[in-house]
Amino acid sequence: MTSFIYTVLLHLYAVCMLPKMVWEMV
Repeated sequence: MTSFIYTVLLHLYAVCMLPKMVWEMV
């Protein structure tokens, strides 16, 4: 169960960070 929560947090972090990285590249 802990790994499931960790995976969800990791996906949320990625969703928040990817647009910022793309925005900085543009």
